[in-house]
Amino acid sequence: MKHKINPLLKASIFYIFGNGLGQGVILLGTIIFTRIMTQKDYGLYSTYYSMVSIFTTLVGANLFIGLNSAYIDYRDEIHRVRASLLVLSMLVFSVVCGCTMLINLLCRLDIPTFMLVMALFHAYSFFVVNYFNYSANMENRYKIKTLFMLLPNVLQIFFSVTLILMWPAFSLNARIIGSVAGVAGCAVCVMTYMLHGRNGIYHKEYWIYALKISVPSVLSSISYMLMQQSDNIMITSFYSAEETAVYALVYNVGYILYAVMQATSGVWQAWIYRILDSGNIENVKNVQKWYLAVFAQMAFGLLMISPELIKVLGPEQYWQFKYIAPFVLGSCLMVMYTFYTTVGLFYKKSGKVSCCVLIAAIVNIILNYFFIPKFGGVAAAYTSVVSYIILFFLARKLVQGLNRDLFSDKNFMVFFLSVVCGCLIFEMVYARIVLRYIVFIGMLVLSLIYMWVKREEILIIVKGKP
Repeated sequence: MKHKINPLLKASIFYIFGNGLGQGVILLGTIIFTRIMTQKDYGLYSTYYSMVSIFTTLVGANLFIGLNSAYIDYRDEIHRVRASLLVLSMLVFSVVCGCTMLINLLCRLDIPTFMLVMALFHAYSFFVVNYFNYSANMENRYKIKTLFMLLPNVLQIFFSVTLILMWPAFSLNARIIGSVAGVAGCAVCVMTYMLHGRNGIYHKEYWIYALKISVPSVLSSISYMLMQQSDNIMITSFYSAEETAVYALVYNVGYILYAVMQATSGVWQAWIYRILDSGNIENVKNVQKWYLAVFAQMAFGLLMISPELIKVLGPEQYWQFKYIAPFVLGSCLMVMYTFYTTVGLFYKKSGKVSCCVLIAAIVNIILNYFFIPKFGGVAAAYTSVVSYIILFFLARKLVQGLNRDLFSDKNFMVFFLSVVCGCLIFEMVYARIVLRYIVFIGMLVLSLIYMWVKREEILIIVKGKP
């Protein structure tokens, strides 16, 4: 009797493939923009994009988290819930816009009105697309989710390149307008689809339910975004926009691993929600082990090819290999953290998750304040690693109080030490290209041999049911 492939694995493979295409588009954009924009404008856009990322959480009040829980508690009414919460997000967006403009006026933050307005609309468009993707993920509609992971990136690059070539003297504004146009177009299509034919979109019950879950997580998400994006803002403020440009480009390389994690974390989240709901957790540790093993191999491979990748992405002034190891290590720590935060959200402990992220974000900002003025972007790369370590242990403590037997500490330790060893090996061989690729191929062969030896264990996951 033939077994069907585990839906978790099937969806993960599809997401990785789709996300790979999406990252390929992003990297193509990086190659183009580092050459048609000045280094300063590229750095300033990276700073602007960091502001957009922080706003994205705020303008939608993280309502997609409430939507995720609604798939458990309101599964028979989910389409009505989805439309109702989308309307609620519009109201939240209007309030945030008004408050932001007022604060900018009264506090004289010296942020250009044009940039602030564009950042707000850019952020809400991102929220709408992500909201739809979360819905598609919970429904296992991985093909449509993959499409909307890819399409906004394609449109952003197309419109931005077109406008920059038309107005090269205004490359920063052209880049901003093109990006907003690309994401906003996708957002309009998504909103039209989700609201079409939905009557009675105001439901007090749904709004209260979602806000109780989502609002406490806003602090967590903003803190999380501050951890990720404050680096660009602080490097520009305390050092230079040119340094931000270098930091942002190399970050894109390290981000490849994190982006893959994001693509698969949605599948993992949907799967672990079902597992926790059923109470059948016996297979979780085994899935955890092989999930981390794959990421460890990907991290090592990314490290070994990163110097050539960086050289392709940007001109010589962007070639700073010293950043890549901490970026990859930070991405791996976030992979580990995602395991715990998913469980915390299932048990509706978003407030406690928020406290964990806030503490880590504060540590990150304080360390950046002292070290960026002295050492530049490389300091921000290492302070982020410190913050992610703190975040992981705080989240671990929280989840162990909820479900102590769910994950294996041994699996996490082996994964982390493997990545650390990979970073140390990279630091020793990165300047010797032949040796570096010999090491890479050797580790790949050893990994394949190990997987062959453990093939029966792997087949249980591939063919088994989650």
